[in-house]
Amino acid sequence: MDRAAAIIASLALLCLVVGPARASVIVGPGFGQADLAGHLQVLRDPDGRLDIRAVSGPGLEDRFVPLSAVRGLAGFQRGAVWLRFSLGWRAGDQQPMWLELGFPHLDRVELYAPRDGGGFDARRAGNGLPFSKREIDHRHVAFRLAGHPGEPRAYYLRLETDASLQLPLRLWSEPAFAAVRESSQLLLGLYYGAMAMLLLAVLLAWVILRAGLFLRYFVYMACYVLLQVALTGHGYQYLWPGWAWWEGRAYGVLGGLALAGAFRFASGFLDIDTRVPRLRPVYLVGAGLGLVTALAALTLPPAWVNPGLTWLALLAGPWLLSGALAQASVQPLARWFLLAWGLCLSFVAVGALYYLGALPHTPLTAHALQISSLVEVAVLTLALVDRLRALREEKERATEDAQRHLASLNEQLEQVVAERTQTLMDSNQRLLELVNQDSLTGLLNHRTVMETMQRAFSAATRYGQAMGVIMIDLDHFKRVNDQYGHLAGDQVLTGVARVLKSGVRASDLCGRFGGEEFLLVLPQASEQAAHELAERLREAIARLEIPALKGERVTASFGVAIYPGRGDDSPLDMVRRADGALYRAKQGGRNRTVLAPPVATDG
Repeated sequence: MDRAAAIIASLALLCLVVGPARASVIVGPGFGQADLAGHLQVLRDPDGRLDIRAVSGPGLEDRFVPLSAVRGLAGFQRGAVWLRFSLGWRAGDQQPMWLELGFPHLDRVELYAPRDGGGFDARRAGNGLPFSKREIDHRHVAFRLAGHPGEPRAYYLRLETDASLQLPLRLWSEPAFAAVRESSQLLLGLYYGAMAMLLLAVLLAWVILRAGLFLRYFVYMACYVLLQVALTGHGYQYLWPGWAWWEGRAYGVLGGLALAGAFRFASGFLDIDTRVPRLRPVYLVGAGLGLVTALAALTLPPAWVNPGLTWLALLAGPWLLSGALAQASVQPLARWFLLAWGLCLSFVAVGALYYLGALPHTPLTAHALQISSLVEVAVLTLALVDRLRALREEKERATEDAQRHLASLNEQLEQVVAERTQTLMDSNQRLLELVNQDSLTGLLNHRTVMETMQRAFSAATRYGQAMGVIMIDLDHFKRVNDQYGHLAGDQVLTGVARVLKSGVRASDLCGRFGGEEFLLVLPQASEQAAHELAERLREAIARLEIPALKGERVTASFGVAIYPGRGDDSPLDMVRRADGALYRAKQGGRNRTVLAPPVATDG
């Protein structure tokens, strides 16, 4: 019996000796780096009350479990987590090592390194302390471990954070650590440089073109790049190293602003207000939630805000793409947006799942958000190039079509002048309607009516004929727009245009001068005929019924000028005299016709 007990005790002692030896990391010649994930043992401390004496004592020995056996440890956690690993040096090789926690958002980190005589030396770091307290100027928390002779010893780490908890723990030799820091800084420097050039180009584009979409893109990308600076740890390293309060809230504030900027930019890029107005509230709500999150991050504990923002970023993908999906079948630009943001938001989703603890720490998951911005920039640049190419081709086709059409018209004029006069007039009329008409009213536009008036004025001057000009302005039109809306205003303009077109002679010219002003040109018209026409049109407008105005009537004021009048050296002189008469009609109470004197007395 005693012999059996001795055998059992020997086996137990052998297990204790062999077990830790297998889990230990042994440093020797040629050592470069080691991932400690397979050597870590974990103890949860939900209340955060345990200290080093408790966790290193025999009472909690059996509560440490291998990291591989723990589920749900990564992500947003409450309380603290204790890590334990064994580290030893081969005889004759006591080179110092660097212990790096490769995740920049750990608020409170405590390392307990064993002393030669027993006990532990405590060293503290993390984003809850000023950056200057760190042992090395590095975006990640890192501790320098001195070599010690003898058997492997147990090291303890206590981690606690309001951000996502990740455990990429690595051990580096000093040369390997210096090399990886240099390469990491170089790659991230290239990323920041590319983003800075993009921001500068977008800002210059906005300054030159004054297009609001460029300003929206600049604001969104600026917030997103600052968010990346915060997430990579460079914000705390270089921009706000002594401001631990802001470091804890930078993710929430910048993430919320970037989310709001993304919704506003997407809404403008896809022209949601015009093309898919039913989705406008959807994009406004998304932008509003981003702003609310940013404000909440300034006032509420980060442990409350950060998980909500991460979930919101995860859900933002289909939300942002809804407008592009609604237009993808008819709008090439929407397809470009779908490709660019589909890829971008896929990486954003990977990053969000990483921060939520659903995906493990890998180079892809850790840098998914930086990759997303590079993908988005690359594809949107291609979209812009494609858009410019399409515009250029469209312009070239339009020019070629116009040239071919004009050449065809010239050939027809040369070949069938005698027998096809009416046909050519109809063809020219259709062409003029396309080029010269006001798109809303169907009247001649400002440029065309003035050019045609120049020809009529030249004929009147050459042959000594009379000519009339009538300026018309709708009374209180701004009030119609303000009270009933611009659609009602458009109905008024089209209704008045119909009255004018139906009331003038075939030889008269009728055009929209601008806004609610109209211009009539009356070749070979006497003063009496012009005045009578103006009165008929004024009364017809006053009888006009516009459904949108709910019974309210529209009135107009008329100014009439007749050629010849002293000082009429150009069509503009006649327009000025008619405009002066219109001004006196407005002063006289509106809804009336006033004749301009046949002499240059308007000024």
